Amino acid sequence: MADQSESNSSMAPPECYYLAPTKHVPNSPLPLLVYRDVLPKPITAESCQEMVEGHGWTRQSKIWGAYYYRHFHPNNHECYAVLSGDVIIHPAGVSHANVSEEGDYKYMPFNPSEKTTWRTELGRKPMDFDAMIAETLAVPIPCDPVAGHNGHLQRLWSEALDQFQASASQSA
Repeated sequence: MADQSESNSSMAPPECYYLAPTKHVPNSPLPLLVYRDVLPKPITAESCQEMVEGHGWTRQSKIWGAYYYRHFHPNNHECYAVLSGDVIIHPAGVSHANVSEEGDYKYMPFNPSEKTTWRTELGRKPMDFDAMIAETLAVPIPCDPVAGHNGHLQRLWSEALDQFQASASQSA
């Protein structure tokens, strides 16, 4: 489900998607965030990289087209600067892959600068959910790759984490 939230930022809030866990993928109580049409114009690889890296993220590899393998990173968050203008931020543990490809779809992957190594899981076997969610939630909340410290990410993820922890303590 998408949720539009308010913030002190003058930038429009991102779309928020909450993905439930499965027996193979923890997903996250933190929402996947989608900022629409926020990359600097004209959109170039250089201008996108400068913007995202200016907010504490590091480009991790080449410019990708569609990547069809479902996977997740339990020990790192990931940001995609989609060269059509959008930015997608996957919290640690959220499974992702392309399901289709439209036009000249390309994206650049980034990780928070303080966490430049990651582990990829394919979700092909059942997992120890408690251990996996503990690992994903131990990953520090990074700076917003779109708006820096004035962005929505820190507030949205902190609120979601607080709600998850309160719910977990009530059910314990």
